[in-house]
Amino acid sequence: MAPPFLVDADWLEANLDAAGLRVFDTTTLLVPHPERGFVAESGRARYLEQHIPGAGFLDLQRDFSDNTTDLRFTLPSAAAFADAAGAHGISNENHVVLYTTTNPMWATRFWWMFRTFGHEHVSVLDGGLAAWKNAGKSVSSGGAEYPGAEYTASLNASRVANRDSVLGAIDSSGSCVLNALGRDQHTGESAPYGRPGRIAGSENVPWSELLDDNGLFLGLDEIQRHFGTTGALDADHVITYCGGGIAASLDLFALAMLGHEDKVALYDASMSEWAQDESLPMETG
Repeated sequence: MAPPFLVDADWLEANLDAAGLRVFDTTTLLVPHPERGFVAESGRARYLEQHIPGAGFLDLQRDFSDNTTDLRFTLPSAAAFADAAGAHGISNENHVVLYTTTNPMWATRFWWMFRTFGHEHVSVLDGGLAAWKNAGKSVSSGGAEYPGAEYTASLNASRVANRDSVLGAIDSSGSCVLNALGRDQHTGESAPYGRPGRIAGSENVPWSELLDDNGLFLGLDEIQRHFGTTGALDADHVITYCGGGIAASLDLFALAMLGHEDKVALYDASMSEWAQDESLPMETG
């Protein structure tokens, strides 16, 4: 039986010494920049200051993105993902638990990547390091690494959307396109990615509204209520998007917890591509 998608601090503490468990901090920091809005920096320095005992660190930008493209955070090839996962001591049999020191979208991005490449045993720590510390659990400093392992990745292309599949979904009555960005970006009041607004016809479930004030996921009934007004729960196919494929993974993860994982794909390039192409339809208001 596959483990739950979401685990809490008590569960992780009770299973921390399990032979097949691999725990990783996946933090990326978005640092304001006067000309580029913000730049993405590795959270490794923060990880070295304190982390869950025994946990390793996964660097999204350096090791788990396709850095040959102009778009940030692009999904790597299956071979590149397998090489990086194996180098960090992950085998296909391991149960991987992911967490962050900031908001959980960085962990859910890795969760989506693992699932997209066929890894069944992967979970997100609810509330991340903050919840772990708030529960009175111990932390460590310095680095920790797992011994290298062999890993095989196989891409499930149905979990990844591109501009053409989004265009097709816009015109399909059985599809729902979901924006995970904030409501001000959805309406066009804020436009950090170029053209203001949203993909034409898309609905909005901001990632932040799926969490409580402590950064924990809302209960499933409340999460379902947020998606209920969008048509996503009844659609045959759902595509989530955001600015660069990160926040969209949190909406996708929430839908997966509701039992809809197999019908949801993530638009990896998201608004970083869409807003820059004048031929692609957008709306404001």
